[in-house]
Amino acid sequence: MKIKLFGMSEYNPPQIHILLASYNGAEFIIEQLDSIFSQSYTNIKVTIRDDGSTDNTIDLINGYKKKCDLDITLIENTSKQKGHSFNFSALSEIALNSQSEYFCFSDQDDVWHSNKLSLMIHEIHKLEKQHGVNLPILVHSDLVVVDERLDEIAPSFINYQGLPNPDKHNFPEFLYQNVVTGCATMFNKALLDLATPIPSCAPVHDWWFGLCAQSFGAEKFIAKPLVYYRQHGINSIGATRLKEQRSFFKKYIYKSLFKFPFLLSSAIQQAEILSKSGAKTLPYANECYEIFINDFANLKNISSCKRVMYAHDIFKNRSKYERVYLYFVFFLVKWL
Repeated sequence: MKIKLFGMSEYNPPQIHILLASYNGAEFIIEQLDSIFSQSYTNIKVTIRDDGSTDNTIDLINGYKKKCDLDITLIENTSKQKGHSFNFSALSEIALNSQSEYFCFSDQDDVWHSNKLSLMIHEIHKLEKQHGVNLPILVHSDLVVVDERLDEIAPSFINYQGLPNPDKHNFPEFLYQNVVTGCATMFNKALLDLATPIPSCAPVHDWWFGLCAQSFGAEKFIAKPLVYYRQHGINSIGATRLKEQRSFFKKYIYKSLFKFPFLLSSAIQQAEILSKSGAKTLPYANECYEIFINDFANLKNISSCKRVMYAHDIFKNRSKYERVYLYFVFFLVKWL
C-alpha cells in the first residue's frame, strides 16, 4: 500500500500502533474503534489491554475483531495491579517489543477526528526531518469536550479547563502543571524507549511522557481539536469547567485544594527520577531544563523558608489568595 501525505511523493507509510486501555467500556468502545479504523491514515494496528471488565466489553472487542478482520490484539489483565495509570504503563511496556515506529494512547470512550493521525504524523515527520529519527518526539492536540451523545459542551478543552497555552507552557511550569492529554498524543519509538517504564509515582502517564519529551527531545502542540473528549460521569479523568474550578459554591474547588499538595509531592518524586535519568546525556537534552528539574526535585531537601521563596518566585503573577495557599503547600510538602 502506498499513499500520498500532504503533498509528499508516494511512499510506504510507517505503522502507527494504538495503545488502548479498556475497562467496562461496552457502551462506547465500538464507536471509538470505528473512529480509529476510519482514519484517513490507514496503516494502523491496535493493542487493547482490558483491566478486568465485568460487562461485555471483551465479547464486543472479539466480535468486532472477527467481523472486521482488523489488526487488533486483545490482552486481558490477570494481575492484581489495576487502574487507569497502571494499564497505560503496562501498554507502554508491551509496545517496546512492537515493530511500529509511532504510537498513540487511546481511551475507550472518545471519538477521533478522521484526520487525527495524518496531521500528527506529519508534524512528527517535520521534526524528524529537522533533527533526525533519534530525537524523542511527542505531538499533542486540543480536544472538543462533548457529552455522552457527542453534543458539544466546549470547542476547546484547553480553554474549558483554563489551562495555559501549551505553546508557551514550559519549564518550570510543566513540572507542577501538566497540559498534555494522553488520548490526544502521538509519539515516536525514540520517546517510547526513553519514557518506558513509567515510574509508579508519576501522577499520570501523559505527564511523564510530556516531561521526557520536553527535557530530552521535542514537544509540539497542534492548536486545533482532533478528539471528541466524551464526558459521561464515570471518566477516569474528566474535564471540569474553569468557572466551577474556582467557585466556592462548588465542591470541586475543595477537592482540588485538598488534592494539590499530594499531587505536588508526586510531581517532585517524578522530577527526582527524571533528574537521575541517564537520559540527561542524550544529545538533545536541554541543559537549562536540567537546572529547573534538579531544583524542583530537590525541594523536599531544602529549608521551609527556601521552599516558600521558590513558590514566591514562580507564582508571583498569581492572585494574593492563591499565593498564600501555594506558600502554605510548599511549606508543608516535605512532610507529605
